Parts: sequence; structure tokens; C-alpha cells
Amino acid sequence: MKKSKQKSDTASATPVTPATTTALVRIAATGGASSMSKTQKAFNRLIDKIASQREALAKWQAFFPRHQQRVNEEMVPALELFDEQKIAFMLLLDAARDVAGMTKGERTKLATLVRNMTEDLLDVLDDERVIAMYDKHHDVSYAQALQHDVDKFKDLVEDTLGFSMEDEEFGDARTPEEMLEALMGRMGEEMMAEEEAEAAAAAAQQQHSKSSQSTAKSAKAKAKEAAELEQAQAASQSVREIYRKLASEFHPDREPDPVERARKTALMQSVNQAYANKDLLQLLELQLRFEQIDAEHLATVDDSRLQHYVKVLQDQSRELDMELAEVTEPFLDYASDTRRYESAVAEIQEDFENELSGLRAENVRMKDSLDEFADVAVLRVWLKSVQVKRAKAEPRLSEMEMMFDAFSEAAGDDLFPFEEPPKKRKKSVGK
Repeated sequence: MKKSKQKSDTASATPVTPATTTALVRIAATGGASSMSKTQKAFNRLIDKIASQREALAKWQAFFPRHQQRVNEEMVPALELFDEQKIAFMLLLDAARDVAGMTKGERTKLATLVRNMTEDLLDVLDDERVIAMYDKHHDVSYAQALQHDVDKFKDLVEDTLGFSMEDEEFGDARTPEEMLEALMGRMGEEMMAEEEAEAAAAAAQQQHSKSSQSTAKSAKAKAKEAAELEQAQAASQSVREIYRKLASEFHPDREPDPVERARKTALMQSVNQAYANKDLLQLLELQLRFEQIDAEHLATVDDSRLQHYVKVLQDQSRELDMELAEVTEPFLDYASDTRRYESAVAEIQEDFENELSGLRAENVRMKDSLDEFADVAVLRVWLKSVQVKRAKAEPRLSEMEMMFDAFSEAAGDDLFPFEEPPKKRKKSVGK
């Protein structure tokens, strides 16, 4: 059965309040669209795009905690019940071995079933009851089996990569999965160190080349660099000027009235946050809101200043794209196109409902089976129909060997060619 991929962490993102005055920021085409300059049209397009991005971001950031609440309140309990009933079934089969009248063949089949179940369960969760059953039905204890896997994994590391990792380098890792994660971390650190050293060497070489070629650089290239630097400085200066105008009006320090000082303090916090985020649109909205500028003013801004605004808005739009990508990343497996909020949410909710209903149906079926198998006669009839195949002695390590082979083959080009090893769901006796 498919397991839920949704994280059970609470969303930490802070919702963004959608702008309500965005339309007022647009430059009005007083003489028709044809009368607007290329820069004015670019400004308006970016304003509209950013407004759409902010609205989408606010919707996703509001949806995430609502969806996560359903995961925590509905999916997680269903998964926990699923695990508990599998454990209960395992314990029932183990207890049935001691029932009077069981044949030797039935006891052997029950023991094999329990043995296989312990191995399957310990692949996804840590539970003391399961570990106890593993120890009871295996020739070696679970702790010994883990240590065997660890020792063999160390041999794999040495044989494949040609170096040995000391025990202390593994930290708290006690399984091959955890050791692989630690190994990936170590190799990642080494790779980053190599990349940093190469980047530093390249930068030094580039600086040397620039120094030796500075006299030969064309006047055109120098002019281009100077123009780009000037444009960046001018864009930053344009934002700073808007900030200063707002700050001069709303700075609370010289306001004697306590109520007005509190109002200005809150406004100043909004101004400071917008300036820190280089949020030109928010700064312009604040100016419009408090009548420092109006729509007519925007239409009269000279083209060079407007170009600076366009550059800042382009940067802001790119940052919003990155924020949207981050907030929608957990849902990529559930929605075909997260850019379309309504259809994406419909897909996510449909998938969630299907998965939840399937899990609940399975829980009901398992509960019915547990009730039926409490009758030993029913259990014995079921045992006759079951074909038991003894699990391999080392199923976990063979899986790790395949994962390690994939890791070794890809490590030269991509250090992380597959997902991180899954974290186990921890349980303790009595829960």
C-alpha cells in the first residue's frame, strides 16, 4: 500500500498579505497604450506579474498549514493504527505457536511468518516489541544483525572508495542507512572544500588575468562594465530615496502624541521590512497609500529612473519565483502543475482523500482479521492457505548494497543521485 509522503512538520513560513493597492501602482496610459514608452510598458507588466506571484504565494502559504493539520489529525493517526495492528497481528501469530494442538508444521509456518514480519516492520519503524520478536525468531539478535550490517558496510566503503572511515566519524549512526548518510555528508564536505579551493584558484587566476590585461581592455568593454555598475547603484539609490521619504514622514521618534507614535511605529516597521527586502512595489504602495505620490506622478517619472525601477522589480520577481518554488516543492509529487493553484490543490486533496480512504479501509480489514483469528480454528484454516517463503538472511544489506552501488557510480558527477534514506518512525512499548 502506498505510504503518505507528506511531512508531519508544521509549516514555518510566514503568510504574505496580498497587496490591495497594486492596481493603483500601474502607470495609466493617458493617451492609449500606444502612447506609453517601452519602459513604462515593462514597468506595468512587472507590476502585474509581481501582484500575481504575491497572490499565489499567499495562497500556498495559507494552504500548507491547513493541509498539514489534516495530515497530523487524520493521516498520522491512521498510519499509527496501521502499524499497531500489524504489530498486534505479529504478536497474535507468535502466541498461537503455544496453543495446544498446533502441529509441528503449523508452528514452523507461524515462526516463519513472524520472522518475516519483524524484518518488514523494522525496515520502517523502531519498536521494542518488534525487536523482541526479532531476537526470539532469529539466530542472532537485532543488535548483532545491525552490527554485522555495519561491519559489512564498512568493507563496502573501503573496497569501493578506497578509504576507511573511523568509527567516530559515523557519530550516532548505527545502521547502514545512517552510515551512508554520514558518508554522504563527509564526501559532500570534501567536495565543497575542493570546489572552494578550485574557485579560489580560478578567482586568483582571473584577477591576475584582469590585472595583466587591464591595459589591453577595449574602451567599449570598460564602458559596458561602468554602465552596469552605474545602473545597479542607481537602482539601489532609487529604492533608498523612496525609503527616505517614507521614513522622514513616519519616523516615530519626534512624535509627541502616544497614540500617533504607536501608529507611526507600526508603519515604520512595514517601511523597514519592505526596504530590507528590496520590495519596491511595497514601498510604492505605501507612498500611494499616504499620498506621497499618485498615479499621475508615476506617469511623469523620467525614463532613466523608471529603468532603475524595472531592474529592481525584475530582481524582486525572481526572488518571488524562488519562494514559490520552495513553498510548492512538497507537493510536486501530487500536482501536475503547481503554478495553477486551484487545479493543483484539487489534485492534492483528491490524492490525499484516496490515500486516506484506502488506509482506513485497510485498517478495518486488519481489525476484522484480528477479531477472526482470535479463534484458533479460523487461524488454522487460514494457515493452510498461506504460502510462506522464508525471508533472506540479510535482506536489508542487499538493498543497501544496491543503493551504495548507485551512489558509487554517480558520486563522480552528482553526490546526491537518490533520496536520503527514510527516517524510521519510532515507537516504544505501551504506545
